[in-house]
Amino acid sequence: MEAAESSASEVSSSDPGQLRTLPILKEVYLAVVRVSTDTVSGSGVIISSTGEVLTSAHVVNESKTATVVIGEGEPLIGTVTRVDTVRDLALVKLPPGVYSSAELGKESDIYFGTPVYVLGYPLNMGGPATVTAGVVSRYIDEPELGRKMIQTDAAINLGNSGGPILDEMGRVIGITASILGDDPSRPTAGISFAVSIDTIRNHFLD
Repeated sequence: MEAAESSASEVSSSDPGQLRTLPILKEVYLAVVRVSTDTVSGSGVIISSTGEVLTSAHVVNESKTATVVIGEGEPLIGTVTRVDTVRDLALVKLPPGVYSSAELGKESDIYFGTPVYVLGYPLNMGGPATVTAGVVSRYIDEPELGRKMIQTDAAINLGNSGGPILDEMGRVIGITASILGDDPSRPTAGISFAVSIDTIRNHFLD
């Protein structure tokens, strides 16, 4: 599997002020952020009003700090406070302030065929976060890694790593982790993975 990170340069996009937003995504949309270090650019989601950003471990790598951009705001320097490389999760703490945050879902919100939305910054594109939609294709238990994964057919690209996957109510049920690698001898489409909220709640935020 290939990590859904990106080091591509930014390109222009539409004015976020002109976007109409699905009501269930309106609040969480404000909590989706860009997260970058010197070598990697990915996505993240603010999960507390005090500014805790949940993202992927492979986005922050071994960095002690990460640059976080909320919407079209100025870059903020966050402190990496926790990294779990086995489960591919990380927390970044933003400077003191009050922030819009996303609601976390629970394992019972996840079932085969659940409609989902994926938010993030694929290919480090400029402008507001993008959204793609799909369903839960599989729910995978990986006991050797102490985690559960959600497989989805929602479009995920490099740069989506660390961004949230949401249920129909706009609650975070996973963090985007990887896409199946593009092997010319075995072309794939619509096979992407996210660390499940059960893993996040019980093994990372506990």
